[in-house]
Amino acid sequence: MLINILRELDIETHPIIISTRKNGIINPAQNMLDKFNHVIAHATIDGKVYLMDDTDNHTPWFLLPEKCLNGEGRLVHEALGKWVNLELSRENMNKIYSTIKVKPCGSMEVNRQQEFTNYQRLNMQATLRAHSREEDYINQFESARQGIEVSVFSVENKDEWKLPLIANYVIEANSADSQPKDVIYVNPLLFDRLSSNPFRLENRQFPVDFVYPSKTSYIIKIEIPEGYIVDELPEGKSFGLPQNAALFSVNYSRNNAEGIDVAVDVEIGKPLFVISEYAALRGFYAQLVEEQARNIVLKKM
Repeated sequence: MLINILRELDIETHPIIISTRKNGIINPAQNMLDKFNHVIAHATIDGKVYLMDDTDNHTPWFLLPEKCLNGEGRLVHEALGKWVNLELSRENMNKIYSTIKVKPCGSMEVNRQQEFTNYQRLNMQATLRAHSREEDYINQFESARQGIEVSVFSVENKDEWKLPLIANYVIEANSADSQPKDVIYVNPLLFDRLSSNPFRLENRQFPVDFVYPSKTSYIIKIEIPEGYIVDELPEGKSFGLPQNAALFSVNYSRNNAEGIDVAVDVEIGKPLFVISEYAALRGFYAQLVEEQARNIVLKKM
């Protein structure tokens, strides 16, 4: 058992009893023993607390499997028994670096590098494992984003958890024809933007569960074709929900190479939104869809 192994290593360890996600969330005010169905380890190493579980071979030792991320667990200790938040503060990042080369016909070549950490990484690795061949993953990626073709794809650091998992792409987004256009519309997020609000219902009877907090950042460089100028550049904007429960920001700037730099951040700051917070969350996503739809307009000189 993991707890015994840790104690043999002279690591201060105590059990935490929890209810897994499928078993349902525990109400701390009604904590009956038969509501718990799983045990994890609470370990202190060099003064830092780690929550550990050894039942998932794909999850590293310093992260709990997603099935364990379910509110709070009860620390079993004869003197210091207490409730423990099962989601320790960690950055779950999806960072995307893109260079978009715009062609006079409106086609675009995208060089994209995507970095994943912690639970974002776990999800990406699960997606890759679900496809027996790399070509199958590429086909799924293309089918989910109409009008693109992936010509190059590679993955780095698959087995090195000290480094982010990195996915590299070269992507072609082709226009309907090869004729130069007088006006070209460029959406910096191309195939990553939300086309509609995922929360369509006006009212909801259940909480919204994101499982874990997350942040997605886009660092985008747009190369303008020779003979074109920036005719319209959207204004930067930021908005969010109280107590940083959700945040969005976008900034546009011209760079010295007569191109455009765009920085976009989308952050969900907590895993669970209760029913009373649903209207605000739905409104946040409505604003998000609106801002992500804004285009940069290029005009032929």
